[in-house]
Amino acid sequence: MYAAAEKYLRGVLQKRFDPTKLPPIKKWSDERETCRQELGGINTEYAILKNDVENAEAIKRFAVELMIPDEPQERQQEKSKLKGLAI
Repeated sequence: MYAAAEKYLRGVLQKRFDPTKLPPIKKWSDERETCRQELGGINTEYAILKNDVENAEAIKRFAVELMIPDEPQERQQEKSKLKGLAI
């Protein structure tokens, strides 16, 4: 049955076969390879930028800590007394 079905389908498909209607697989493969190469470059660039952003955020955090004036000693003592009362 398989051989008969194959023979029938080959005959039918040969009559309707049109090579111009085939999908452009070679073109798609080339385009996929080009996209993979671009992606590799973009991922490398992303990793560099991500590292730069992390460094910039760390610098910003340290700068903010330096710019905030220390609380006066008296306010710190008041806070510690209030915490002791709440317990």
